[in-house]
Amino acid sequence: MSRPLPPSLVNLELKPDSRVPIYQQLFGQLRGMILNGELASGTRLPATREIAKLIQCSRSTVLLAFEMLMNEGYVEARQGSGTYVVDTVPEDAIGCRSTSAAPDKMPAGVRLSTTASALLDLDIPKSLLPHSRVIFPDVREFPFGTWSALFRSAWKQPEADLLGPHDPMGYLPLRRVIADYLRDIRGLICDPEQIAITSGTSHGLNLLFQLLLSPGDQVVLEDPSAPWMVAKAIACGAQPLFIPVDGEGICLDANSEAASGARLAVVTPSHQFPLGYVLSQRRRTALLNWAQRNDAWIIEDDFDSEFRFAGRPLPPLYTADQSCRVFYMATFSKILIPNIRLGYIVLPPQFVESYSRLRAIVDRYTSLQLQPVVASFIEDGHYASHLRRMRALYEGRQNTLLALAERYLPELLRFEPQDGGMHSVGWLLDSLPHNISAARLADLANKAGIPLSPLSTYCHRFPRPEAVLFGYARYSQGEISYIMQKLADLTGCKGREAG
Repeated sequence: MSRPLPPSLVNLELKPDSRVPIYQQLFGQLRGMILNGELASGTRLPATREIAKLIQCSRSTVLLAFEMLMNEGYVEARQGSGTYVVDTVPEDAIGCRSTSAAPDKMPAGVRLSTTASALLDLDIPKSLLPHSRVIFPDVREFPFGTWSALFRSAWKQPEADLLGPHDPMGYLPLRRVIADYLRDIRGLICDPEQIAITSGTSHGLNLLFQLLLSPGDQVVLEDPSAPWMVAKAIACGAQPLFIPVDGEGICLDANSEAASGARLAVVTPSHQFPLGYVLSQRRRTALLNWAQRNDAWIIEDDFDSEFRFAGRPLPPLYTADQSCRVFYMATFSKILIPNIRLGYIVLPPQFVESYSRLRAIVDRYTSLQLQPVVASFIEDGHYASHLRRMRALYEGRQNTLLALAERYLPELLRFEPQDGGMHSVGWLLDSLPHNISAARLADLANKAGIPLSPLSTYCHRFPRPEAVLFGYARYSQGEISYIMQKLADLTGCKGREAG
């Protein structure tokens, strides 16, 4: 027999035509009721099926809202009993926006759009923001002398096409160089006219979402994945559809029916972020078949494919696409300098004209200042030389990390070796005697100046075992040794004697 609904839930007001997804609206309203006391501490929430029936939405939508409430500490699940409002409401919990505190934080008269409010409610942890991100190249190894000389050469007596009206697709000589590079290194054949220069992956994703998504569209996202990816989908009024990842990559083959209505999928097949898995050939075929069968599109983020330590990477998904449904996206930021903010997209031929027109309307073009410099850097062989050197350097640093973690933190973390990349996932051991969570470990490390990030901050719907991400690429072997010893000191790990 079902329990009566709390009276306050009858007053739920959800707007199906809003740019804010239903699960975000439901989360916000339930959270507000908890904060203002309409749903008191200890109140048992109705079953998700009852709420779904009440507001006429799918049960998965309600489940997602409940998971957000649990993750932020407003409700708790009790085994065999249901979901309850916690006894002590976390006034300072992530995402908390108490109305009583608003006047102190925001001057009267300031009103945010529903989109901005939804994005701020995500409250992405500061540890994942660009200025403090875990994954970062070692810029100390960059050939600044060569770069400076190329910059002076490009702008001492600039060519006429650098000073006149600019193509919204980007500097053509750079696009030609990229086309040659993709053909020779990645086996991807395209015309320079299909290549669009962007201000990095984040910017490119914004542009493609504007090109392909309408409010209310579903977009398939890997789970786990970068939180800012979710934010960008919500900013377009789209509804994220999270699909789990296993050792073969995104499990869209087993979830194709659930994703049959999705308009778009964003994937990292070469090196899944953050787990590092490579999308298997079987899954690649399933993904392409899904897109063709459902008239959907795929954005392929070729994340970290350049830093592969063993063998050649699998060819991009783009090369196997016979239906022109894949948008290939890459960046120079991790190989050159993060703050360079340059990347590119390879567009399916049928989208070149519409993308170019949209780009001219939205933000015209990417800054031209560094594009000729990057073109010369690649064309003169400096890019390939720097990449080879950094690949070898990062492989050595990963090996150092694995050895030193085993020495100093054997009862705390197990780092998995990966075939490439710039970071490693450290899994907390089941036999952990220190009673510490990944979030607590990351907090201790960050306060000590060591950027660790708990894997849970990248998980959206499907929980994972406790783990942390550590970006080893930016640190020398001596610095990695210091960090491992520091983590041992912080957690009381005794480690093992050097053999």
